Order: sequence, then C-alpha cells, then structure tokens
Amino acid sequence: GPFLATLPAAQTLSAVADKSVRSEWLPKLAAGERKLAVAALIDTAPGAGGTWLLGDEDSDAALVPLPSGDWGLVPMASAKRLDMWDRTRPMLKLDFAGRAPLATLPGTATAQTLTRNLALAIAADSIGGARAITAITVEYMMQREQFGRSIASFQALKHRIADHMTEIVSGEEFLAMA
Repeated sequence: GPFLATLPAAQTLSAVADKSVRSEWLPKLAAGERKLAVAALIDTAPGAGGTWLLGDEDSDAALVPLPSGDWGLVPMASAKRLDMWDRTRPMLKLDFAGRAPLATLPGTATAQTLTRNLALAIAADSIGGARAITAITVEYMMQREQFGRSIASFQALKHRIADHMTEIVSGEEFLAMA
C-alpha cells in the first residue's frame, strides 16, 4: 500500500520543507487524506522518459529529484503502474515533463533525509514480515508430525528458529535505536 512511500516522504517534508509546505501537506498526510509517492532512484534526476516511483497510482504527488538538483513535489496525474514480482511494493512510472512542482525542497538535505527514512521504513516492513513468517513456520512445525512426533521437537529445527528469532530481535533493536 501507500504506507512505505507516504511515511518516509512525510517525515522528509517534516524535516526539510518550509513551514508553508509542512502546514499544507503534513496534516492531510497524517489524516490519511493524501498520499505521496517517492522516487525509486534517489540519486538520479529523471530523464526524458520520466522516473520510477514507489507508491500508489492514486497518490496526490510524488517527491522526486528535479534536473536543477533540488527536489519537488510533482502532481501524480497519469502515473502508470509497472508489473513487478513483489506486488506489496508497487512501482510506478511517471513522466512529469512540463509539469511545475507544487513545492520545491533543497536537494542534498532532501536526498539524505529521504534515503534514511525510506531505508528505515523498508527495514521495519521487512522485519515485520520476517516475524510473521517465522510465527507461521513455528505454528506449522507444531502441527506437522514426522516419525510419530511433532517436527517442532527436532533440535536442528529448533536451532534454525532460534537463529531466525535472534536476527529478527537484533533488527528490531537496531530500528528502535535508529
């Protein structure tokens, strides 16, 4: 959904945008009334064919690098969804030639802040997915039997689950400090 693009974009606007942009966009983003997409290639200004985005087609604007080196909130009309193998993280292509940005943000600060915020959001989503998959696996192991007993009792499988949980908890602790 739009969460993985909108949250890092909103955090970035909060950190680097001027007061008028923050007051116009942040309350509506927080209320779920607006959604944002973000550039998939943070360090690359869009070419003649447009740019790739993370987010939903019905996002209101996209936070993208501009040819000038600054960043802009660009209207999202006519973004095209790309078929990707991971349908939980939609990719779009947007050609915004001739469209004026709704707002302009400073280049370096925006790129650095968005990179950090996007990496943390994707890491948190991935760790949450790993925790859910591990819980499903443990439940399956408790139900599945082999040689007349639950496979959850096999030491080799217990060790694998323990290793996975150690990695998950380490990741959660890292995110809590970030």
